[in-house]
Amino acid sequence: MKFRLNHQLVWACLLLAGLSFSCKDDDVDPEKGVNEWIFENMNLYYYWNDKIPERPNMNLQPEQFFNSLLNTYDQATNPEGDRFSFIVDDAEALLASINGESKSTGMEVRWYLDQDGVSVFGQVLYTESGAPAENAGLQRGDFVIKIDGQSLNKNNVFDLFGQDAFSLTKAQGEFDENGDLIGLQNEETVNLTSVVWQTNPVYTHKIFTEGGRKIGYFLYNQFIPGPHGSKDKQYDQAMDQVFAEFKSRGVEELVVDLRYNPGGAQTSANNLASLIAKGVDGNSILMRQEYNDNLEQALKDEYGEDFFIDKFQVKEENIGDQLNRVYFLVSGNSASASELVINCLKPYMTVILVGETTYGKNVGSITIKDESQKIKWGMQPIIVKTYNSAGDSDYTAGFAPNPGMEVTEGPQLHPFGSLEDPLLAKAVYSIVNSPARVQEPKNAPKQWGTTIERKRVSLRELSL
Repeated sequence: MKFRLNHQLVWACLLLAGLSFSCKDDDVDPEKGVNEWIFENMNLYYYWNDKIPERPNMNLQPEQFFNSLLNTYDQATNPEGDRFSFIVDDAEALLASINGESKSTGMEVRWYLDQDGVSVFGQVLYTESGAPAENAGLQRGDFVIKIDGQSLNKNNVFDLFGQDAFSLTKAQGEFDENGDLIGLQNEETVNLTSVVWQTNPVYTHKIFTEGGRKIGYFLYNQFIPGPHGSKDKQYDQAMDQVFAEFKSRGVEELVVDLRYNPGGAQTSANNLASLIAKGVDGNSILMRQEYNDNLEQALKDEYGEDFFIDKFQVKEENIGDQLNRVYFLVSGNSASASELVINCLKPYMTVILVGETTYGKNVGSITIKDESQKIKWGMQPIIVKTYNSAGDSDYTAGFAPNPGMEVTEGPQLHPFGSLEDPLLAKAVYSIVNSPARVQEPKNAPKQWGTTIERKRVSLRELSL
């Protein structure tokens, strides 16, 4: 999730504090100075800057050099280490991706590795409204069995799926008790061409009554304030409209679906939390931010302690007074800002998680680029750790579902908002205190990742 901190502000702040460095962005020789630029910015911003080697090998290629500076995560020896910082050779493409814009057909896919350990097939998780994938007739649950007429395997799937234009063969089917895909029907080949596509994260919502309880359901797929990095906050405003409807129609139970949400902007996370939280006002603390010692001291000297505190917004659309609890539908793809909202609401109301353990990211980053544009690289180093108002930040292993709320989506996908969906069904039957009539998902081949994971990598402009 993005934080309010920006590159120029921190440079100004550090210079005021006397923490200047020998090289400035506009002094860098693009051929010889990339590693110096990396080194100085990492020393300035990196949360673990006390772990950076004093004399790193400056002759490495930029990506290798960047990685050599990191406080690398190791489950056994350094479980609190860095799993998230990265560098790319195109800063502008990185920034576009952070703002939900990329070259895409507008669909997300789950990949399965077949029983032979080599063959691969996909399943459409969702398509975006108006995108090439939807226009070609692809729907949630469709299986992807061929691309350009070729059967898919571990060696060719990413190259084939990553093309700007390709044909895709889709079909419907089901899994037998052994996890084999059987009964393929309605096989069809469609042509797809990627376009520069802007994600609209406010995907769908509905209000329904079950067991005498009026329930609001909201599927939100990425924390983006507005399109193309704009400042008009179009998507935050669309979120507000959803909650205004929930409020006016007397919603008394809320289910927020973040199962596919990999994170994004801190401002949008604050917006969502401020629409849900119970008993908060403009003085209520959402979170506290912690930086490396030098950066924290410089910021404190210049801006005071309030710089590190984010407070809830006062939102007339807030429905907290109508709620006693909130349910979140989550999975391993629920990361960063999704987890921040969960963590920051916990001190204020009962939070119930349904699904699978979340990703586990309690730290944030900024996008650093060379403002002179002599250097094309873009860095995404972790620079901050966040805590909720109770001082809690212990979820590097992810948030586990509440006891009895563990459930997988399963390989037979159902429409969003349908009680055939195992995650929503588990939440709703918990709400109405009814025996969970949740159909156990059938066996399936081994899941081999999703296209959403690329967003977990790229959504880091001060992202949590």
